[in-house]
Amino acid sequence: GPKFSATLLSSSILAIVVAMALILLYVWVRFRFAYAVSSLIALVHDILMMLTVITLFRFEFSGITVAALLTIIGYSLNNTIVIFDRIRENVALSPNASLSVNINHSVTQSLTRTVMSAVTTLIAIIPLAIFASGDIQLFAVKMGFGILFGTYSSNLLAPAMLYWVSNAQAKRKAKKAE
Repeated sequence: GPKFSATLLSSSILAIVVAMALILLYVWVRFRFAYAVSSLIALVHDILMMLTVITLFRFEFSGITVAALLTIIGYSLNNTIVIFDRIRENVALSPNASLSVNINHSVTQSLTRTVMSAVTTLIAIIPLAIFASGDIQLFAVKMGFGILFGTYSSNLLAPAMLYWVSNAQAKRKAKKAE
């Protein structure tokens, strides 16, 4: 009923906000602040895109939706961290190269792995989306969209945001030094 729906919505929002805060903290500790902000922007993108799909296709917002959203956050964050690890390694190996060159090289090196992971996962999910029924089918459909959005944001959005945030931090430092 309406009381359960209101509780589900508020609990879902709380779960997602707590997950995002913990992710921000984790990435900040593991990498740097610019990496954390970039990954958070990519994850917010994934969530907003999923909510857009849910709204456009008029899917029910249920516990399955929350599970799909949290699973997509984990999937996308894993891909983003793999790419950010590669960026960090390339920055250490080529400190004289610009950040944009290191980011481009890192994304290129990781692209095959990320695309193959997405394709493999989609191969497992598509039959469920087609042949299953009920909650499993809805979960698979939402995950299919989420994998596409997560792959996009991990490979294109998060590295671009890292470049932008890092440049903004460098400009702020240069301005303070003056």
